[in-house]
Amino acid sequence: MITIIIQQDERGCIRRCDAEGHSLLDNQGSDILCAAVTILLRTISRVLYVDKGVGFKGEAPESGKLGFMLKWIPEPQVNRMQGISDVLICGLKDLEAEYPDRLKLIIK
Repeated sequence: MITIIIQQDERGCIRRCDAEGHSLLDNQGSDILCAAVTILLRTISRVLYVDKGVGFKGEAPESGKLGFMLKWIPEPQVNRMQGISDVLICGLKDLEAEYPDRLKLIIK
């Protein structure tokens, strides 16, 4: 099972995201759920990484683990970060609804 824990601030911006596990829906390289989760998390991570206006720190220390955090979000970036947060959470909620036995999303 893939478990994803997202911590948001009071403005609805993601401050931390930790993902761990594999869906085991199919063989490695053919698992559509793992691919979907990976693309969402990697793309959002990349968007945040290249944005020099936010204090991004991320890591993917091994297969099946990815985490990132935002140490700061400047006020002019809040609306953008809310939108990025909404896209990630919406995508993950849809995947969780489709694969409830394979993906667990926890939002704090």
